[in-house]
Formats: sequence, structure tokens, C-alpha cells
Amino acid sequence: MFLGPVEDARLGFNYLTSLQLTSSIHFEIYSAEMPQLRSLRLTSPAILANNFIQHLVDTNVLRLTELCLRSCRFSDMMPLVALLRISPDLESLEVSNTTAGVTPITEALAAHYSPPNQNPILKDDSPQEPALCPRLTHVNFTSCPEVQTGPVVRMIKSRLPPDSSPATSPETCPLPASTGFNL
Repeated sequence: MFLGPVEDARLGFNYLTSLQLTSSIHFEIYSAEMPQLRSLRLTSPAILANNFIQHLVDTNVLRLTELCLRSCRFSDMMPLVALLRISPDLESLEVSNTTAGVTPITEALAAHYSPPNQNPILKDDSPQEPALCPRLTHVNFTSCPEVQTGPVVRMIKSRLPPDSSPATSPETCPLPASTGFNL
């Protein structure tokens, strides 16, 4: 007996805080509600990761502290950048073993950084954009061939303590020991 279309029959994982998906992923998970999700690990999904990442953005998954995307295929990195924009608590980010360019990610994470101006006459006191993912301490872009040095350096510099002088070299002002950047 057919009773008509089901109204919004989404899976609800209201208390799910950690999700690890590998290879074959059941289609319904791509529309599930996961408001408490803190840790997401995707490894080698059979389909593009874009739709799932965009779903997380659309459903305001705001509590992520760990995001690990290994061997994921993307047609566009902008859904991932959008997810980073709504993830202020993110501490660990891994996008590894992908042929997709991660430059949009590193550019977004470094976007608020501008080199200090040494000329007091041209000093710009305008407020800087807040950093994306200000709590980010671990980044891994292993086996991503399109990692570019410039955005990565800006991303790292943007996370140095504000009292670091612009002339300070990495040897005299190292990143905190808890910070891990793997390329």
C-alpha cells in the first residue's frame, strides 16, 4: 500500500560526535543531520566529496574540531573553504593524497594576513579580517602536488604570536611545539 511521498525522511544523528567513513558510503549518510559532529574522517569515498561537504555547510555543522579527508576526490574546493569559514573550533585539518588543488584552502587560511608595514608614514591601522579557524594547530597536506609555498608561509605567519617582530626568523621564533604543519 502506497501512502504517498515521505516528507523529509532524513537520518538524524543528533548525538553523533565522531564519524569515520571509508570507501563505500551509504547514500543516506550524505543527507543525515549531525548537529554535534566534532570529528569527521573520510577516506577514499567512492564518489566526489563535494556534495557531502556542502551538506555539512548547509546544515550548519559548526562544532568541528577535526577534519581529515584522505584520498578524497573533489570537483571544486569551494565547499571545503565554506566549511572552514563556519568552523571556528577546528584544530586539526588534513587534506591528503588528493590531486585536487589545495591552494584555495591555503589561500583562505592565510587571507587575513598582510605583511607588517615598516614605513610609519604608510602605516595601515585598519582592522584585519579575523582568521579562519583561529584554533588550528595541525595541518597536513601530504601528497597534494599543488601545494604552493607562498600561501603556506602566509598561513603559518598568520598564526605566529602577534608580538613576533617581522624581522624574526623561524630559528629565533619557532612555532609552538603543539603546532604541526606537514607538507
